[in-house]
Amino acid sequence: MATTTSKIAGANELERVLKKLPGRLAERELNSAARAGANVWRKAMKDAAPRGNDPSEASKERGPLHENIRTTRVKKTNHSVEMAVHTGRAFWGTWFEFGKVGLAGTHWATSAIDATASEALSRVGKTLIRRLEKLAKELAGPLSKISKSTRGKL
Repeated sequence: MATTTSKIAGANELERVLKKLPGRLAERELNSAARAGANVWRKAMKDAAPRGNDPSEASKERGPLHENIRTTRVKKTNHSVEMAVHTGRAFWGTWFEFGKVGLAGTHWATSAIDATASEALSRVGKTLIRRLEKLAKELAGPLSKISKSTRGKL
């Protein structure tokens, strides 16, 4: 599958907030926000996945392509989380996407991701803001408000 990397521009204040949090809390909030965005793509890919009337042997054994699409955390570092949306055990999803000898690729996954990119990034930003504000209220202190200018950039 193709790799799409996205960054939220203008989130310097969010980064400062995350750096003030203990490592495990910052990681938890980032993971949650990244998963929320990746799940938008997962749903779009499930909806766009090719479906046939006559299932192959592999599909009978491993399940239909749309039921195999998963979201997985791939990598985490300080203030960074990478998620993957993949076809799981349904290896033939790559054939439908990119093609193979005798089968033209349809780019079903790429189209689904492209169509929902702004929605996914918006979901990441909104989830991160919501979770950080909730956490800040719990911790009480200078982190309890995130400026309106930062909200507008997300």
